Amino acid sequence: MGLFKPSEYNHFIYIEEEDKYLIYNAISNGLAKLEPEIFNRLKEGVKGLENLEQDPGKKDLLQRLSAGNIIVDNDFDEIDFLRTRFNMGKFSQKTLSLTIVTTTDCNMACVYCYQGTQTPAYAGTNIEDSILKFAEERIKSMGYKGLYITWYGGEPLLNKDFIFSLSRKFLKLSKAHDLSYGAMVVTNGTIMNKTIAKKLKGLKVGRMQITIDGPQAVHDLRRPIKNSKKSSYKLILENVKRVLGILPVQIRINVDKTNFSNTLELLDDFDSCGMLKNNSDLNVYIGYTREWTTNCKNISHNCFSMKEFSVAEIEFQKMLIAKGYSLGNLYLSPTSTCVSVSPHGYVIEPGGEIHKCWSDVGNKEAYLGHVDNPVTLNKKLLKWLSFDPLMQMPECRACKLFPVCGGGCPYVAIKQGDILKNDKEYNCTPWKLFMEEKIQLFLKDKAGQLKSKI
Repeated sequence: MGLFKPSEYNHFIYIEEEDKYLIYNAISNGLAKLEPEIFNRLKEGVKGLENLEQDPGKKDLLQRLSAGNIIVDNDFDEIDFLRTRFNMGKFSQKTLSLTIVTTTDCNMACVYCYQGTQTPAYAGTNIEDSILKFAEERIKSMGYKGLYITWYGGEPLLNKDFIFSLSRKFLKLSKAHDLSYGAMVVTNGTIMNKTIAKKLKGLKVGRMQITIDGPQAVHDLRRPIKNSKKSSYKLILENVKRVLGILPVQIRINVDKTNFSNTLELLDDFDSCGMLKNNSDLNVYIGYTREWTTNCKNISHNCFSMKEFSVAEIEFQKMLIAKGYSLGNLYLSPTSTCVSVSPHGYVIEPGGEIHKCWSDVGNKEAYLGHVDNPVTLNKKLLKWLSFDPLMQMPECRACKLFPVCGGGCPYVAIKQGDILKNDKEYNCTPWKLFMEEKIQLFLKDKAGQLKSKI
């Protein structure tokens, strides 16, 4: 019996014009080009590899195939490897990640908001030291090397002074414990201006995420300012233009059946005001609008299925390439382990309540404890930390792209089982459905980038 077997996570794409094959391995995330002879040997399995092993001239080739995980030792258990790597991602992290909800208040009334209507709460100076103590206790006990903060809401900048004050304390804490420090802010962009952006940059906020859902007529219907006839679209667009060059901006376009057809018009708007040309500080992508909670059940009939969203994502990427935009790497980016299933990440609400996922903001049933009280390994926390898609989800165990998506969103897997029963692909990566076309798009985009440099 031979030494090797082909990996179960190989994907082949035929290149007709070259009569060669591309091979993508989901474990190594590597892409290579193969001669037909090597492709045929891999497809023959162990027997085909034995023929290669008997050829002294193929020793270097076998080493390269092994390095890319395209072939593995005959007794190598890839499922055990993936489970171990997944658990190492959960439990071996060296960074404490905190999502801090500065307020549940918001100045917008987005039609699909999953947080619903609730009495606005603001984090005040009385909770700052409690949050700081909570962080420091974990830094000391876990030996973290880094601290990362996501400022969240509601609209977090409605409580910007809290962000400024606690950021200064976090920076001081990080210096005292020799930690790397970073932060981002998820904002609707209506309050952002140059002064705030510069202040955030000085406090080590490295980027901001802003949502724009289409050109003005579409966006203003979906994301209106409360109690105002003012255009939120115009306001946000002007603010984005002001802060580009100070802070990187990631623009998320939440799409569904009602607005995706308008995304090209939105890109044209960005282009006409000079935001897209040679701007490495701007990244634009489309987001999957889902029925995250019962608060947004009213829009579920407008939501894409995952297959429909996957088609939309490809169309969007084709729009970018056709217009000469290079707004990010189209290549697969394996999902890192979500901190919701790790003991190294928490969401903290304005009153100090703790839970694991920002989709649970305002959901009292999801609270695990409070920053003033130790978080115990209760059944709520155990449900998150024991998340094991390879054990709990047979479809993930059988999927050849599991190494890329890691089982999808844990919140969906843990809390939306009924939806998953009706739509098995609801929590899958778009790469699963359109692997070949996405790889071809990536290669086309790369070729265009190289051509533009010549």
